[in-house]
Amino acid sequence: MAAPDADAARPDSMCEWCGEAPWTFRCATCDPRREKRAFEAWAAEAKARFDASRSSSGAKALSNGSDQLNELQQQEHQEQEQIIVDSPDASDASAGYDDTEEEERHAGKSVSLEQLLASLPSDELPLLDALSEFIHAALRVQDGLACVRFGKCAQPECVRTVEITRHNTNGDAPCGDDCRVGLEMYQHMRACTQPGCPFCVRVRLRKELNSIRAIESLITKQKLAMRHWLQAHKDGARDAAAKFNFCASQVKEYERKRLLLVDQVDEMNSLVLRLRLPIFNFPQPAWHIDSEPPIKTESMPSPSKTEAPSASAQPERPAEPPSEEAAACEAEATVEEAAAAPADEATELTYVDPDDYICMLLQAKDDNPVAQRQYDEAVKLAFAIVEASFCTPAKSPRCVLKCQEILSHLQHHLDLNVCEDVLCMTVEFHFAHLSMCMQEGESDACEYCLRVKEREMVRSLDLMDGELHEATVKAQAVVDEITASFANDSRREHEAALAQLEDELEQAEEYKRDSATKLSASRRDLRDLRERMKALAVPTSVLEPLPPHFVKAAKKDGSASKRRKW
Repeated sequence: MAAPDADAARPDSMCEWCGEAPWTFRCATCDPRREKRAFEAWAAEAKARFDASRSSSGAKALSNGSDQLNELQQQEHQEQEQIIVDSPDASDASAGYDDTEEEERHAGKSVSLEQLLASLPSDELPLLDALSEFIHAALRVQDGLACVRFGKCAQPECVRTVEITRHNTNGDAPCGDDCRVGLEMYQHMRACTQPGCPFCVRVRLRKELNSIRAIESLITKQKLAMRHWLQAHKDGARDAAAKFNFCASQVKEYERKRLLLVDQVDEMNSLVLRLRLPIFNFPQPAWHIDSEPPIKTESMPSPSKTEAPSASAQPERPAEPPSEEAAACEAEATVEEAAAAPADEATELTYVDPDDYICMLLQAKDDNPVAQRQYDEAVKLAFAIVEASFCTPAKSPRCVLKCQEILSHLQHHLDLNVCEDVLCMTVEFHFAHLSMCMQEGESDACEYCLRVKEREMVRSLDLMDGELHEATVKAQAVVDEITASFANDSRREHEAALAQLEDELEQAEEYKRDSATKLSASRRDLRDLRERMKALAVPTSVLEPLPPHFVKAAKKDGSASKRRKW
């Protein structure tokens, strides 16, 4: 073993960057001087190859270059081992290596999420590792919530995720370490206002991806149901055509929602690339949702075929249920075959697009009495939807217009959980037509949209008129109190009450003026709308009274005796 003074005199033990202090390092792999020596070895080999290509003894020169590279590498390795063994600070460095490496490894785990995000952007691996752990924990929370919400999962980890989220949302005290970490992430997401936050972007992205996956699952189920109702229609079921159209409308609505979510995902991905946010390779969503087997239907036996099966006929083996993707593809093929069926069949099953249903009635109502009757029913239902939107949900059970039923279907429309009721399907047709006309800018020329808008404005005017009447009554009540104070109260009491009553009177008068202004503007808008409808030959409801929602019960005969006698 070389002496320490001789080792210190060696040029390899001196720092090549400053040239003054002795060089000490913990690991030969981390030595930055290897890059310089590796470059020298590579340059020597490249020069040897270049010389070999120009000389006649190329093979010999090439072998000499390779041997020279191997010798340099072996010499470098021996020198590094000798420096590690003979260096006076080698023992101290090797003794403190594990602790320092452990500190570097866990440097980002001891900080909070806010401190971690405040230190970004950074290229330090400990900070990025800590950020990835926070994001991964938040993604597991989103996966658990989606699993319970869309798949009704009962796994302990998903149920625990829902409990933690409910705990944090209600503002309760943390119930454990995982709850404390979840509370920290929840508070950050609620208070964060930066559109390029690397944590919030990843969490929102996973949430949108979970929604896309849930919608794709719903689309597959609806396509399987379409296949079922198509077969039922062929077997002679009565309501099969309506339910087939309902499922098809749901598929189209889900596809529209899915495309919107896909656009949002693309925008967030472009934001990540534009802001150069850290990119991680996280696992796919871990859902505990089993693929439901496709709906199995058996054809109804024909009444003409009553022969018994032959003895030689062997029972068929039960086929294994196909996968969800295969069943969806088969359902699409079945729907395409139904669309391509000949038109001379009396029981042809056709798909009615929700966007085109009202338009089809508008085009055919002048020549077809059946279409005219269906259009009148659609308009009547549209008026009922408008009335239900103005009805109070708490009082809807006592409403004489049956607004409670329509409100339940409106909630189905908002929750994307449309039931199989015909009224629910008609509600989908209503909103699909309104949104289509609004997107195409044809709301001011569509008869259906104009009549719906007129009914909304008439009902709104009725409510404003009631509010103006209440404001007038309230202002008059304050004036009566002031007048009574002059006659009944003493001078001191009157002055104290007058200051308060004057403020109430001023507020009541201001509210009355605002109500009158809004009512006047709404009446002017309704008058302009009816003039436009008159120019387009659209019927108006100017002579139709508004139906009441609530009817006061008549007093009993015994109540007459309780009247005050003058």
